[in-house]
Amino acid sequence: MAKAGGRPRRWSREQEEDIWARRTRGESLQQIATALLVSVATVRTVVARSGGVAPRPRTRSPRTLQLREREEISRGLAAGQSARAIAQALGRAPSTITREIARHGGPEHYRASQADATAWRRAERPKRCRLAQHPALCMVVAQQLEAGWSLMAVHPINRDDLPFRLITGLVDADRFFDVGINFPAVWLDASFSGVLPRGTPIAQCYAVPREAPTLVCEPMPDVRVRGYDALATQIMRGPGVYRKGYRSKRGGA
Repeated sequence: MAKAGGRPRRWSREQEEDIWARRTRGESLQQIATALLVSVATVRTVVARSGGVAPRPRTRSPRTLQLREREEISRGLAAGQSARAIAQALGRAPSTITREIARHGGPEHYRASQADATAWRRAERPKRCRLAQHPALCMVVAQQLEAGWSLMAVHPINRDDLPFRLITGLVDADRFFDVGINFPAVWLDASFSGVLPRGTPIAQCYAVPREAPTLVCEPMPDVRVRGYDALATQIMRGPGVYRKGYRSKRGGA
């Protein structure tokens, strides 16, 4: 934010680029402030925001939708085309197009220029954390932390190829944080020698309430067994069963 005539205003990208161009040419903060008719403190704030180093120009990833593609989406919607037909014409996945349309007003209100500007703004980094943006969520998290939560570590799911088996355990991570957490395990492969590949998961962690959980262990009734077998058979027939039928819908960011 900057002040002009006592009223706050927000720096545009062009104005900030002008500041850094002048700074690169060797102008002092006072000279820049005089040229832009603002206070030295205002210019200093802009410069200090990136540690005194000119930020790299923002660029778009080639994987993201471009303005011309968004214009094609807008024209396709106006012509009554389906998201799948638009995706095929653009060489994009149908899910990419459906998410793009849903994020920016739906088929009736989608506008290419507005969608492009919004996407560019949302991609800006750094972002304020979610807790800072949602006071109600921040209050809930604070209450849960006061109640006490622990970290439960288990062996990574579907990683029976590892030379060890992690022992499931709980750690009060909000109290025990001065040193690293050791994950006890049983070594299975006595002949193993070397280093695990980079990125290999060694533990799967969950946040759980510190209050002792109530565990119920009982045999599955016949109706549950039949339901289990039917769903397992359905999943094994082809991919996408869980994603299409059971995964929760996720809102666009």
